[in-house]
Amino acid sequence: MRFKGGYRVGMIRESDAAKWFILGFAGLLVTGCSSYTELCLLLFGHEGQAKVTRTHETRSRRTTRLTVEYEFTDGDGRLRREDCTVARRTPVPGPGGTVAVRFSNGPFRASRLAHHPNWIGLGFSVAALGSIAYGAFVVLRQRRIEFERAERNREWESWLRERSGRSSPEPPEWD
Repeated sequence: MRFKGGYRVGMIRESDAAKWFILGFAGLLVTGCSSYTELCLLLFGHEGQAKVTRTHETRSRRTTRLTVEYEFTDGDGRLRREDCTVARRTPVPGPGGTVAVRFSNGPFRASRLAHHPNWIGLGFSVAALGSIAYGAFVVLRQRRIEFERAERNREWESWLRERSGRSSPEPPEWD
């Protein structure tokens, strides 16, 4: 076991582990805002049929996407008009056709086409949670190692006190 600067080589300092915590929480705040709606739709959403009212292409600087405007009656009996932007190659019926939608009722009303979840936002949220878990693991492991080291030092000091009269002390056996 080699030591460098008070730390065993290969160990991560607590400040480095704290960086994982901070990055994880910052990432969770950023991605949580975008994936919260998606998570609510996946866990608590309802599926239904919607009537397509209009489809049109939406252009940005890099891509052209397809925007589908639809209307449906939600669980509260209200007619809702919403839209969803999907990849241009997605097969969507024209105006008057029906599509499957996933929607939520209540104060966080949201909807999207049924088979187009935002896996990227959810993936980043899971990665942020993984970063927080890794930081917690490193800190807890570091604390355990420091506790064991302190315990060994106490054993060594008590052993030396008992045998202080001997000229060549033998170290105690540890498992």
